[in-house]
Amino acid sequence: MSDAENATAFSFWSDAFAQRLHHFDHISPRDRSSAATVREVIENEVDAIKKALLAVYTRRNALLPVHILPPEILARIFQFLTIMDQPGDITRVKTKRLVSLGWIASVTHVCRYWRQVALDIPRLWGRISLRLGSRWSDEMIARSKSAPLTIAQSLQSEIHGVDVTHILPSHLSHVGELWLTGSLGRVLPLLGVPAPLLETLALVSHHTSSDPAPLLILISQSHRLRCIVLEIFRSRGPLSQQDISYAWTLHISPSLLQSRTT
Repeated sequence: MSDAENATAFSFWSDAFAQRLHHFDHISPRDRSSAATVREVIENEVDAIKKALLAVYTRRNALLPVHILPPEILARIFQFLTIMDQPGDITRVKTKRLVSLGWIASVTHVCRYWRQVALDIPRLWGRISLRLGSRWSDEMIARSKSAPLTIAQSLQSEIHGVDVTHILPSHLSHVGELWLTGSLGRVLPLLGVPAPLLETLALVSHHTSSDPAPLLILISQSHRLRCIVLEIFRSRGPLSQQDISYAWTLHISPSLLQSRTT
């Protein structure tokens, strides 16, 4: 665009703004009541201009090369990104603790087109990042809609974000993969309900005194299970007392699961 064309565009929008507000030109800041009213009107105009600019940027971005890729191809790329760039990595800058949004920022903060494609794919949001806190975990669950959820958490380390025990009671029926390591004392009692979408269950614990009955109920009533890994040592007291009542490891293959259902 030439300088003359730029000048014409600036003149057009400047004249349009002046025409919108010309009837307030006589207002003086000494007239506090009227000035406050005009300031509110101008703030509303500024908000409208910002929204109009967003529409202009969207139109401009629609002409960029990224829009050549159809949604189906972008969906495949985004699916890989959910694994390669998972949210929840923690870095520290001086005294601040920063949690990365991972693929969420890499995809949805680029342009409106990418964001809309991502929002239209519920399975992208099914890998719940508990480290991002309750606001993001709730948002990811909502965006996943009816897609199976993947939940993974280490229970033995310091918990940052959302405790898995706050998620399971309401959403175990939507979980497709559940990966937990550490002390399962608070988790096992929550598992005694059907999980119709559950296909993978991995629990690793080296110290628990909880009754495994709820876990057995979960396994027996989750008919889509294809992979089960259980490594659980049960103790009656502190491990230092060497009072281990039993330890068991269970790996179930797809063929065994098939024979269970036939």
